[in-house]
Amino acid sequence: MHDADSFAAFKARIERILKRSMSRASGDKRSTRFKLEDSIVECLAALPSTAREEDLEDLFYFMAESFQFSGVPLACDETDVDQVVVDLREALEELHGTKSAPKSRADPDEHTFLVLDQDLQAFPWESLPCLQGRSVSRLPSLSFLRDRLDSAAARAPADAAPHDVVVDPGRASFVLNPGGDLKNTQKTFEPWLEEQVQARAWTGVTARAPLEEEVKSALLNKDLFLCAVLSLLFSAFVTT
Repeated sequence: MHDADSFAAFKARIERILKRSMSRASGDKRSTRFKLEDSIVECLAALPSTAREEDLEDLFYFMAESFQFSGVPLACDETDVDQVVVDLREALEELHGTKSAPKSRADPDEHTFLVLDQDLQAFPWESLPCLQGRSVSRLPSLSFLRDRLDSAAARAPADAAPHDVVVDPGRASFVLNPGGDLKNTQKTFEPWLEEQVQARAWTGVTARAPLEEEVKSALLNKDLFLCAVLSLLFSAFVTT
């Protein structure tokens, strides 16, 4: 059991989490007046901080239904349930005193490379909560990575650190939404890419499949080739 002050603080935190999430999904100011019953909060507080994601999601949807019964419509499919689960787990960790020590800040040069086979490459691994916000690239093999690092080291200035990758910002090309079906991806990246075309003379194609010669030219003559084809942005360093 938890003392009254701890329970009250926990309840207030859960209500803030839900109000923040639900107000975005409903667009209704009445969401800020939503209150939770103590019995619901007690059910959540009884869960361990290591509870399954499915259990936290079930409780969230139950609370969301209670929210809708108050007369405010809610578009659950527009709610970031993954983030809500993370927030609920952090609240439980604090309540139960199991919150781990804060992680040190990530190295700004930290990068994750994914080497996937033909069966796994179709899945959007970069969208997993543990990888969101991180720098991630897909590569065909570890030997490809070794070759790119060695090539970059050979072309780098003498005073550069080992394996520093030096890319000329004016030597880049891109392919954006070649199938024409990724409207949100195009909307996200197109303004920035247009800025690069104007400022740095980047070349590229948008909303159409590139010609074979265009791809060949980009791979042979550019330092950087960007390709947004699966709601994700993949990059490949290339050398002449």
